Amino acid sequence: MRYRLANLRLHLEAVAQREEVSPKMISSYLLLLYSQEEHDVSTANISKNVIAGSHGLGNFNRKLSLDSSCFLLDSLEIGKSKYIDLRRILINEDITLPGYNRVAIHRSQICLIDEMEIVEREYPVGIGISYYTLLTHTVNRIISTNTPIDSDDQPLKIRISDGLDGSGSHRVYQQATSHPDLTTKDFLLFGFKVLSITNHQGKLLWKNSVPNSPFSIRPITILALQENLENVGFLMSTMVNKETEYIENNGLNLINGITASVQILRSQIDGKMAQILSGAGGACCQFCTTTFEQMHDLTFVQDGFPINRFISDAKIIFEEVDEERFLSLSSNERFNLTHAPLSDIDIIPGSPLHAYLRCFSWFMSLVSHLTAGVTKWSPTSTKVQYTKSFICGLLKEKLNLMIDCASSQGGTSTTGNVVRRCLVRKDDSERLPILDFDSITIKLQTSDH
Repeated sequence: MRYRLANLRLHLEAVAQREEVSPKMISSYLLLLYSQEEHDVSTANISKNVIAGSHGLGNFNRKLSLDSSCFLLDSLEIGKSKYIDLRRILINEDITLPGYNRVAIHRSQICLIDEMEIVEREYPVGIGISYYTLLTHTVNRIISTNTPIDSDDQPLKIRISDGLDGSGSHRVYQQATSHPDLTTKDFLLFGFKVLSITNHQGKLLWKNSVPNSPFSIRPITILALQENLENVGFLMSTMVNKETEYIENNGLNLINGITASVQILRSQIDGKMAQILSGAGGACCQFCTTTFEQMHDLTFVQDGFPINRFISDAKIIFEEVDEERFLSLSSNERFNLTHAPLSDIDIIPGSPLHAYLRCFSWFMSLVSHLTAGVTKWSPTSTKVQYTKSFICGLLKEKLNLMIDCASSQGGTSTTGNVVRRCLVRKDDSERLPILDFDSITIKLQTSDH
């Protein structure tokens, strides 16, 4: 590779000398051509999807409105130059898009909520808006852009997902404040996303095509607080629970007299937040009341784990017994609850990202045990750890994947994208050289352990 690059440099210098320009100008021109080629291919693919109708607009006229063009611009996540080229291509197909400047001005106007009251908090420092107002505005925008609603469709049924999470170690935001106990390097965010819209008969009218994308999240409030029991309890009691109850009981009053009921799924949470919201900090699982001993009972495992952990049951326990009686109960008697639930609705702690990460971690431990010939589960064993390091070395050599290494941005290099590349194969060219499901299955079947 180094030899070929050296020859390429000599050729570039020779061409630059012949054309009386600098080698850097030749390199820049080649990069420009490559970038333009990538741009043209990407724009052509987008135009094919628009013509085929797979852009999310459904049935549309040959002349797109400003609202539909805004939706197209945002859903495709394209910039000005690509939009202009896309408009030029679609004209040849008798599909007319408004000019980019008109779309940009229209988008800046329609995304504002005039009647929205922004609440600024002095302590804890933060900013928030009305859950109901922002949800109504978001659904109105979806309906007005791409979802024609008939009178027979009402009332609509809207499924949304909300949740909250904390983020720390933002030292770049650390500022001196008048509050001695306030930290501005930790933040607590609450938000939601719309998943789908159906009519009262269950017919799907609109579905979020990228529900796991951060661009789908609508932030409601952000506070300069650390993620802990006290601060999350403050946020839930002062805002979230009250607005959630109001939305579920009263529904939404939308544009053109449209009414809708709302189903809220509290699923945008990680393991730490699930323990705080559910009160089950001492539980093995946030979905069921299974104990650690039962998880090692083969008969119990074969029968399946019942999904039987609900917020309503946990609240009954705290209503029936006082604090002194609660503390005297054993862990199993109080279903491993450590405090009263903070959420009024059931939580769904099944994050796809964390499921990928945990499954991959378990899978790597399993492969390391089998490769090392260790039949007793001991992830901290020296032999297992050495074998795991060897496997990570093969992954780096064969697939250029950094597994369980320190990241330059802090944390580990085993991110969601890295795990997806390992577990979700697109074709045989990305087949893992060592993580072979078939051979592992054979080894497990022939092992007494």
